[in-house]
Amino acid sequence: IDSNFTATHSIFDYSISCSYTALNITYSTILGSIYGGGKSGYLFAPFKWWGSNKGPSFDYFRTNYVKYWAVATFESEDGNLSVGTNSKFIASLNKWSDGNNIYDFSENEYLPGRLVSFEAQNGNFMHSSGTINNNFTNYLNNNILDCLVYAVIDNERLMLTIGKGMSAYQYYVSPDG
Repeated sequence: IDSNFTATHSIFDYSISCSYTALNITYSTILGSIYGGGKSGYLFAPFKWWGSNKGPSFDYFRTNYVKYWAVATFESEDGNLSVGTNSKFIASLNKWSDGNNIYDFSENEYLPGRLVSFEAQNGNFMHSSGTINNNFTNYLNNNILDCLVYAVIDNERLMLTIGKGMSAYQYYVSPDG
C-alpha cells in the first residue's frame, strides 16, 4: 500500500478512484462509486450515504468493510395521511442499514448536511427545500385531493401516499398560457 487516506464527515460529489491505497471513509457522503487498485487496495467505509438507499457502490478492492450504510426516510409524524389535513412530514438521514434491517444512529453519529426538496401532486409544502442535518421537518398545506408526496435527497426519491394516492386525473395545459 502506497498511501493512506482518512475522511470523516466529508462530502464527495464524484466517484473516487485510487490504487494501492488504504481508504478509511466514515460518516460521509459519496455520490458516486469508489474504485480501488485491485489486489492491493483496502476500503473501510461503513455508515456512509451513497446518494441512495441502495447502498454501497465500490469495486476492485482486495479487502473491504462496507456492510453498513446510511439510509434516508420520509414519514409522517402522526401517521395521519388523510386528505385535507395539514400533516407534519419528516425527511431523515439519521438511520443505517445492514441490507436487512434499519437502525437509528446514536446521538453522537451524524452525516454532513444534505439538500432535500419536496414535491406534492396537490397542496404545497411549507418549505420547497431545506438542508437535512439528521432530519428536516415540513408541513403539507391546502391538500384537497388524494395524491402522492415526495422528498428527494440526492439520487433517492422517497414517496408517501395521501388518502388513496394519485387518481386518474388528466391535466390539460393550454398553449396560450
